[in-house]
Amino acid sequence: MFSNTIKPRRSMQKYDKLNMLFFSAIVFMLMLRRYIKIIFPDSSKIMVVAPLLFYVPVLLLLVRFIIQKRHNKTEICLLILSCILYVANREGVIMIMILLASMARDIDDEYIVRNYVLMTLVLIILGMFVANIFPFLTKDAESHYRITESAYILRETFGFFNPNMMFIFTLAIFAGYIFLRYENYNRIDRIILLALTVFIYLTTKSRTGLVSIVAGLIVVEVLKRIDLRRNKAARILVESMPVILLVVSMGLGVFFAKNTAMNDLLSSRPRYWSVYLSEHYSLFNLFGHKFSDAIKLENPLDSSYIFIYAMLGIVSLIFVLYLIIRGLHILVEQGKTKYIAIVLLYLLFAFSENVLLEVAYNFTLIILVKYVIDSDRHDFEVRGLIRK
Repeated sequence: MFSNTIKPRRSMQKYDKLNMLFFSAIVFMLMLRRYIKIIFPDSSKIMVVAPLLFYVPVLLLLVRFIIQKRHNKTEICLLILSCILYVANREGVIMIMILLASMARDIDDEYIVRNYVLMTLVLIILGMFVANIFPFLTKDAESHYRITESAYILRETFGFFNPNMMFIFTLAIFAGYIFLRYENYNRIDRIILLALTVFIYLTTKSRTGLVSIVAGLIVVEVLKRIDLRRNKAARILVESMPVILLVVSMGLGVFFAKNTAMNDLLSSRPRYWSVYLSEHYSLFNLFGHKFSDAIKLENPLDSSYIFIYAMLGIVSLIFVLYLIIRGLHILVEQGKTKYIAIVLLYLLFAFSENVLLEVAYNFTLIILVKYVIDSDRHDFEVRGLIRK
């Protein structure tokens, strides 16, 4: 069994401000890269900086990891495996998540959350400003409509190319607000979050975003009323949530791809998912498949679970599931309900959008993996081992 608290390697009073600023700079570069790729067309000159905003943070994080004096076996094993997966499937999302989690060991969780909320808010405002004031510089917005009582209603994009992006962008704000207000969460907080959710839905008509956020807010209400350490059924449900959502996603993609009602309900997602699961490729793959740009353009992959399975492979899927389930187990043991609430919010949202491993949107897995690493109490000094 794990102890009730996991203490950082340094006390709060000795946190290195330079280390915190370095973490903020790394996260900002990664977030900026994602927003640039979403807002600007591939032909834009600004796209030349996008690769730099990936490789520079990765290089800096690796250098910091190497020169860091103390590690533990869990930390090193996770990084080695994530590097192997990067070489195998050429997707660096898991490796970046592990590196950020390693760095986050010396940083207060609230600092991480506040950074994400602030930087997300700033980038949303900047993105909307650029897209609406200088539309000739940005991607052409896709025309999306929702049929209501035989009428076509145009869905607002807020200047971004897809109406679903606003819920994706604001997810970190929802999660951060819940995390920071959890102990004093009251009626006003509920009204604020519900009002923001309804406003975004009424303008974007994003049903999956609405359902995901509302489901997440219901989970918060439930978690505030039960003790997971004493409720075995609820504990099993929470720790099994990523597996449940994975099975449901794959089941819909394999068995309901041609079901009209299910496709209407989920905006054709089962039909799209089936393409990545079995239509053109083997259902079983170790390190993921490479899909053509034409397939990805015609079949939007709006599911984190299908993305991990199809694009990254079974090995990556097992690795990610292990991290999430182990992390949730640790959080349940420690009674960290507010952490569990925001992780579940992202897990639910990940059912219909590819956000789970994207560190530009999701800070919860960084903190979750941090707790997995810190559960290994046997830190050692690398230099000392080398001398021996």
